[in-house]
Amino acid sequence: MCRRISCLLLACLVISGGVAAENPGGDTPQSLDLAKAADLLRKACDGGSAEGCWTLGTMTESGEGGLSADPVKALALYKKACDGGSASGCTSLGVMYENGSGGLAMDPAKAVVLFRQACNSGDGLGCNNLGIATLYGQGGLSAEPAKAVELFRKACAKLGRGCFNLGILYEQGEGGLSADPAKAMELYRKGCDGGVPASCFNLGMMYYDGEVGLHVDFAKAVEFFRKSCEQGFALGCNNLGSAYEYGQGLSADLRRAAELYRSACDGGEALGCLNLGSMYQAGDGGLPADPAKAVDLFRQACGGGAAGGCYNLGVLYWIGGEGLAVDRTKAVEFLRKACDDGVATGCYNLGIAYRDGEGGLSVDPEKAVGLFRMACDGGAADACFNLGVAHENGETGLAVDPAKAAEFYDKACKGGYQSGCDAFKNLSSRGRPKR
Repeated sequence: MCRRISCLLLACLVISGGVAAENPGGDTPQSLDLAKAADLLRKACDGGSAEGCWTLGTMTESGEGGLSADPVKALALYKKACDGGSASGCTSLGVMYENGSGGLAMDPAKAVVLFRQACNSGDGLGCNNLGIATLYGQGGLSAEPAKAVELFRKACAKLGRGCFNLGILYEQGEGGLSADPAKAMELYRKGCDGGVPASCFNLGMMYYDGEVGLHVDFAKAVEFFRKSCEQGFALGCNNLGSAYEYGQGLSADLRRAAELYRSACDGGEALGCLNLGSMYQAGDGGLPADPAKAVDLFRQACGGGAAGGCYNLGVLYWIGGEGLAVDRTKAVEFLRKACDDGVATGCYNLGIAYRDGEGGLSVDPEKAVGLFRMACDGGAADACFNLGVAHENGETGLAVDPAKAAEFYDKACKGGYQSGCDAFKNLSSRGRPKR
């Protein structure tokens, strides 16, 4: 399972422009097909309807209703809408200045002016986007967390997106707020009900982790992962796939897990590619064992930021597995990427390369020990065990230190590494330090 979305969105909260589903009030007749709607909106816009121009702009930007995607035309429509009094038009125009779309140069200061104008006119997305700029001091603004929180509150009253962003701040204790998981959960629920799939996902993770005094509830977690996945949120599909793979909150179904991992991967979620690659490697979920496909998916995962994909490639290049020739230099490259991204076993194996002078590296005991310590602290019990061996025997540049050896053997044992338990007992039987 992964909760990466919370960390991601602390750095870049949801910023958006034309999202008609969260900004009703345009002239699009819901019962008509999109092509007919576009024709009616064009007439409405020509007749002076600012909201008609804005909604037509969103369709023109995305290429709906038989229209060719045309950001330049969309820009003109958003400008006409904003000038005509459409707050939503001002927000969408602001996003184009923010992103440098439609032939515009990026202009965060102009975007802030437009977001403020939209917010003052009651547009929730305008308040949301102004809140982001205020929180991080963008567009010429000073960072003012307290003001940002108030803007997100104002946005939350209008749309789920503002509730979601406010929920992140409450969960993480950011923006001058004290951490309040119960409040975060309430806000994520509002965001989910308001059509924000990432909010459904985070709510699912709270049930999965058993936060806010809740008991772990996999069934509830699955319910919200499913909601997020059904709305196109790839990480939700990945976690739903994991629930099917391991039978958490529902009956295990490897075929369904593979389908969901594929959806996640196709949707741009690197963890989905990693998990799908593992299924091809093992021939699980009704998939044929396909080493080449597995390697391709691990590469895709690694390139997309899933450190486990880098680690898998490092191991395969090290041993020459799944059709790859042994290439310790490439192995070190991928293990380093994995270690830099927090994979403890990646640090451990990189430490072995430094210890033994493999993969084009010079023997460097000090570097090796540092990586073993990092891996041990990160939960790699085998790294703890090797540190114990080094301290017991005076290896890898370390002095003999039975007390330190016992400490690391004990840590390895508590991490489930049986050799650590055996080594600790052996030291104790010889009168060495005990727990």
